[in-house]
Amino acid sequence: MAAVALGLGFLIPYTLYLNQQVTQRFGELRWQIPTRVYARPLVLTPGKAMDAATLKTELAASAYRDDGQGKEPATYAVNGGRFVISSRGYNDVDGRVAPRRVELSLADGGVASLRDADNRKALKAARLDPARIATLYGQKQEERRLIRMDEAPDLLVTGLQAVEDKDFNRHHGIDLSGIARAVWVTIRSGGQSRQGASTLTQQLARSGLLGIGKEQTVTRKFNEVLCTWASVAARPSTACPPAPSSGSAATCRRWKPSRSRC
Repeated sequence: MAAVALGLGFLIPYTLYLNQQVTQRFGELRWQIPTRVYARPLVLTPGKAMDAATLKTELAASAYRDDGQGKEPATYAVNGGRFVISSRGYNDVDGRVAPRRVELSLADGGVASLRDADNRKALKAARLDPARIATLYGQKQEERRLIRMDEAPDLLVTGLQAVEDKDFNRHHGIDLSGIARAVWVTIRSGGQSRQGASTLTQQLARSGLLGIGKEQTVTRKFNEVLCTWASVAARPSTACPPAPSSGSAATCRRWKPSRSRC
């Protein structure tokens, strides 16, 4: 009993300490996001001076491609002097500009007509998203973009879980059945074959973000397990704020997210 009491007397304060470290480290996470410099948006209006070669140059600068249909964002189709362009949405100085499909005809060196390609209504003007002309990096040359969890493709999330942690939604950070399976495989092979049993949350714990190291020691593994449990237990229930488009940003402190949260 004395040994049990002594063990609990050490384990409980140490677990609380690691929990505080996990919360603090995730709360302090920052990434440098590069500043992207864009040209002016291309404003199309009836009567605007424009020829097919110039319009194609403008579209190429903004990474549009001619797919012959112009139905997907950043694509267009051309037939003589008739263009069908599917624009991307973007944030302009006066607010959000929604994506749209426009149809325009060129004649006599200018825009002869402009209309919505879906409802066929005439338009007075249409803005296409601008070309990126420069990217300014900080100390690290990283092309990083912060997104919310619900912005990640479903295939990416489900594929990652299927490959790395198929029981992700059924355990609490530690997959005991996976550990037992890995031990059994190692024993049966006489140590010749090894099978991983770390969950995604464990991989996050030893990724370097929590500072517990990656060395193969009992102490490090013990800390990894405790940090994993602390990470799962510490996740807040409030919704995360939208990811910013520039500058430094803190990550949402949600270690085992659902599809509807960060």
